[in-house]
Amino acid sequence: MRGVPASLHLAGLKHEAMKTTYFFLFLAALTLSSCSPRLSYFTQDLVKENNWSEEELKQIQFYLSNSIVLRREANSGNSHIREGGIRIRNGRKVEEIVIPAGTPGVFLFRPKENRLAVSLKNRATSVS
Repeated sequence: MRGVPASLHLAGLKHEAMKTTYFFLFLAALTLSSCSPRLSYFTQDLVKENNWSEEELKQIQFYLSNSIVLRREANSGNSHIREGGIRIRNGRKVEEIVIPAGTPGVFLFRPKENRLAVSLKNRATSVS
């Protein structure tokens, strides 16, 4: 460029290159964020609003929002633990199985009105 020092010309080119780079980074971030799954709570109101059939419910991927802890008092006789653990709580032997938050599940059937049977992926862990 005529009459413009070379250092200013290079600075201008670098500035344009940075603007282009930032634009493409922003575009990539926007694209990736729009592709990520949007999770929302599954409620009876949601079912009523959408009037989903059982076939449509089978297309929904369910996830546990909180961990589930299953507990039962273990018999003092013989107990066979497969995927759980035995803990002592208040002097009693208690068997616990934890199904962690985020475990995926799928709709199976409706045993009653306003009830769903959902099968969860086997991610249960023992608490020792």
